[in-house]
Amino acid sequence: MGAIQRSVEDRETSMIKLRRYFFISSLVSFIIVALLLGFFVRQAVRTNLIEIAESKNVALTQAFSNFLWPAFAPLVEESQILSPDAIQQDPRIPELYTLVQAQLNDLSVVKVKVYNLEGVTVFSTELAQIGENKLDNAGFLAARAGVVASELAHRETFSAFEQEIVDRDVFSSYVPIYANGSSGPIVGVFEVYDDVTTLVVRTNQMQWLAMAVVVLLLGLLFAFLTLIGQRTFNIVQQQYEAIRRNEQILQESEEKYSNLFQQSGDGIFLLDWNGRIHDANLRIEQMLGYDRDELLTMNIDQLHPETVSQDMYRRTDQLLQYGLAQFETDFIMKDGDLLPAEVSVTMIELGGERVLQGIVRDIRERRRHEQALRQARDEALEASRMKSQLLANVSHDLRTPLNAILGYSEMLQVGVYGDLSDKQQNATSQIIDSTGHLLNFINNLLDQAHIEAGQLKLNPKPFPLLDLVQEVKELVQVLAEAKGLDLHCAIAPEMPSQIYGDRYWLRQILTNLLGNGIKFTNNGFVDLKIYLSGPTAWAIQVSDSGTGIPEASQEMVFEPFWQVASDKQKLGSGLGLSIVKQLVTLMGGEVGLHSKVGEGSTFVVTLPLHPVAEYVG
Repeated sequence: MGAIQRSVEDRETSMIKLRRYFFISSLVSFIIVALLLGFFVRQAVRTNLIEIAESKNVALTQAFSNFLWPAFAPLVEESQILSPDAIQQDPRIPELYTLVQAQLNDLSVVKVKVYNLEGVTVFSTELAQIGENKLDNAGFLAARAGVVASELAHRETFSAFEQEIVDRDVFSSYVPIYANGSSGPIVGVFEVYDDVTTLVVRTNQMQWLAMAVVVLLLGLLFAFLTLIGQRTFNIVQQQYEAIRRNEQILQESEEKYSNLFQQSGDGIFLLDWNGRIHDANLRIEQMLGYDRDELLTMNIDQLHPETVSQDMYRRTDQLLQYGLAQFETDFIMKDGDLLPAEVSVTMIELGGERVLQGIVRDIRERRRHEQALRQARDEALEASRMKSQLLANVSHDLRTPLNAILGYSEMLQVGVYGDLSDKQQNATSQIIDSTGHLLNFINNLLDQAHIEAGQLKLNPKPFPLLDLVQEVKELVQVLAEAKGLDLHCAIAPEMPSQIYGDRYWLRQILTNLLGNGIKFTNNGFVDLKIYLSGPTAWAIQVSDSGTGIPEASQEMVFEPFWQVASDKQKLGSGLGLSIVKQLVTLMGGEVGLHSKVGEGSTFVVTLPLHPVAEYVG
């Protein structure tokens, strides 16, 4: 428990540090992002301002070229041979100044200069600058090469049209002047100074507004992230609490497992995946005769005979596939004897490590019981075989004298040995009737013996179904007429004319079912219907209006020598339905029964339908 407590305290300290790191890192990230966004916004605004001002100055230059250049062109051309003083004293300068001032009167332009290609200032609205040379100026050189060069600067004071302006933002551009619009050669350079103070102020306002919006959004994002982080930390804290509870439960479970491990009535091994024994309880020591220290130096294969050890690899595959392996095996005890045992192997997690747990149960007593049961089963099977053999022999030996008794009785009845009186005729009829019942019992007994002994073999062949039905009907018709019953036999028109099966035993099934119906029906009818029961099966249905069978007795009617209790006085062996059930099972079919006391019974035999064409030839 002390280790768990220390682990929990370490986690709580880590959580506090993690929360602090998250807050500080988020705040630093927020500040850095805000500064970067401010820088990018400022750069974007400044770039946009420069592009607007430069575009304006270029347009102004084009206008200058269109309207004023014809007046400036002679002076620019002549300036190549004039001295700076001569240019400054040229009488055309005041006129050009007036033209420029009139042209730029309503614009924000505060100064204009015109240079020839040698860098000499041919004209300037600040007259004192006429004659200066700008050949070493980078802006002039760029414009002479055909590239517009611009610069935005803040001026504390600036001379504009011979007057001073203060605290202004001025945008200057060097723009090339082309002889014939944009298609001719460069003939001069035009420098224009534009007062963009208002634009800069408005732009700065937009910049600070954008910065404020960005800071606000980032602040909201930071607050949102802080809330999410706090929620996350709370969830993690709850998870830590759950882990702490689970660890406590796990420790308690391990203590319980340890107690069960040592006190179990079964032997228990703990193994690694290589079969090395990691632990063993007291019970396994007692079962095998080894002490714990000896077992911990062994591999599980050392406790099995060689043939069993080789089979353990298959058990390992079973364990990996299903997570559980159950089997019976033998262990080698310390004294060399074999211990038969039932083993259950499962994968468990113990102390964070996956191990194999083998539970070993001593099954020596069970093996002795199983051996006794096998011996008893063999003796019962032998007794059943001998019984079936005895029944077959006795039945066979009884049929010959019974047939003789039946034959002589029938000869007496028809007067072969002279006329009989009425009493003699009645006695002869009783002898014939009783002998017939006894012979039928013997025949059923012989069939039952053959079935139980496994000696009955089916001999399936194609045969006409109608011939079989007519033969059976003629056989039982006399019994039905003697009791005044209506006997009906019908074959569904969709039935094939020929059936593939064992004709002899199918006749036995029909005879037993119809005979059973006639026996237990005192008035009414007995019906036989044969029809298809699907694409691969056909059915024999025998219905009667007899006494019916109680629901509690319906599961027993197919047992050998069993009859309904209320009908014990009736003649019969109780083998007819049993033989039907066993014959149908041999043929791959099944028998169903529906019956209600006082309303009769219906037996349905369902058999596989084999097309005769499959067996021709």
